[in-house]
Amino acid sequence: MRMLLERLDTGPPKFAKCMLPSNVLYSFWLILPKKFCVLHLPEHDTTITLVDESGVEFKTNYLSARHGLSGGWRGFSFSQKLQQGDILFFRLVGSCRLQVHIVRRYGLEAVEAAFSLLEMHPRVKRTKTLTSGKVKHEKVNKGKRMKRRPRKFFVIPPNNHPTPVDIEEDAQWTSWSI
Repeated sequence: MRMLLERLDTGPPKFAKCMLPSNVLYSFWLILPKKFCVLHLPEHDTTITLVDESGVEFKTNYLSARHGLSGGWRGFSFSQKLQQGDILFFRLVGSCRLQVHIVRRYGLEAVEAAFSLLEMHPRVKRTKTLTSGKVKHEKVNKGKRMKRRPRKFFVIPPNNHPTPVDIEEDAQWTSWSI
């Protein structure tokens, strides 16, 4: 372990980031370490290229005032199938180029399985191959739509026992405002 840490300290500038929900689920914004940005990145907004492990390049927008990546980061996150808890190692390989190595929280097989489940449509006919080699189509039942229940509010009458009142059926309550 000590040798690994010593190796990380030598060579080009680098940093690591653990993926948070805001990085990979909703706002798709990645804040970079301020010290790294001040020492190694331009003082103005620019485009930074991220290079993944297979050599594919992704253009991202670097906002110098906020020390972060915005536009383009979402595309990188989706294409790499990043999840919360994944650790990314960034290494500066040019003035505005970062090599990215990903250590997954879960194995890549688990990530692939999760994404394939997300892409499945629940009402698609499924096929099953029998031992005889024939394909059997399984019928998928469509779910029944439930009727929407009318809204009920509880009213406390003078006897202090709350009773439900159906707003849609009782016309005297429609003119009330809260």
